[in-house]
Amino acid sequence: MDSFKATAYSYIKDKIITCQYKPGDVLDLNAIKNQLNISRTPVRDAITTLEQERFVTVLPRRGVLVANITPKDIGDLYMIREQLEPFIARLAVSLAHKEKLLQFKELFLSQSGNMRDFNRLDLEFHSYLIQLVGNPYISSVMNLVLDHNMRFVVLGAQLPNRLEHSNDEHVQILNALVSRDEKAAEELMREHIKYARVSAFESMSLSPAMVGNIY
Repeated sequence: MDSFKATAYSYIKDKIITCQYKPGDVLDLNAIKNQLNISRTPVRDAITTLEQERFVTVLPRRGVLVANITPKDIGDLYMIREQLEPFIARLAVSLAHKEKLLQFKELFLSQSGNMRDFNRLDLEFHSYLIQLVGNPYISSVMNLVLDHNMRFVVLGAQLPNRLEHSNDEHVQILNALVSRDEKAAEELMREHIKYARVSAFESMSLSPAMVGNIY
């Protein structure tokens, strides 16, 4: 990916996964081009990649729309997370550096409730465990899943006490990893993904204008 396309791709995707570009929004490609001070071609090339990854939908006469979130999207993505991440957590017990785990624990414990900071930390933690496994096929799948999942995290943060509960769940997982307890790490990750899945579905009822529409 050339540098201009990479810039456009990262810029657009970041705004999508953090819901600055909301599901169903029409993207103004000229405005994006001008904001990034690049030509239209790398923006279009970035859109092609983002369409392949299901972040946007290109519709004749309507333009480029941010992909909506449907119940099937949530079910499909959490099917992958529920199968892979407990397994990844179990493997990470023998691979993770204790110092790094303690750093993550301190960061979760010191969270102030800022949603953007929490979302960044959540993604960094799960990505760290994934890369520890050293399997490029798992990494490829899970990195895409986590990027899509970030939209659910942002929407789920609207639920009362969800950030606090998610924070506690991460700390418990980290305690198990630090203690080198494979069974606990696996089970706690499974519970964390289960609660996150429930939150993702519940968030749909709070933001009906942002999710679930069919084009």
